[in-house]
Amino acid sequence: MRHLYGVYNPYFVRGDLNDDGILDFVMAFVRRDSSAETPWFTVVVFPGKEDAKGVESFGPEIELEKDVTLAAGDLSIDRDAVIITPDLDDEATRRYHWDPARRSYVFVRGDESDAEPPAVSRT
Repeated sequence: MRHLYGVYNPYFVRGDLNDDGILDFVMAFVRRDSSAETPWFTVVVFPGKEDAKGVESFGPEIELEKDVTLAAGDLSIDRDAVIITPDLDDEATRRYHWDPARRSYVFVRGDESDAEPPAVSRT
């Protein structure tokens, strides 16, 4: 990845996830109580916001997933979806996109935006 992209950080991505024209970012935080051999992460979104004077900042975090391994994985953004790939050698991904009607991120499986999110697990 470093050869393709230069500076590469698999635990941080940014983009306009909720189509409001303001930059948001997604970050995976490693849990302090996890081991170095098997680190566990919590993935959160920090939505961009703008105050009355037009100053941009970030709102409080929105947790997408907890207890996910990303040691061999990746975070990415595809248009307005956050993609969590626990293992790059496996095609399994988890997608979340912003639903303006619900004012929250929803887990998406294929074309099903009402699918239940995965159970908290150590995958």
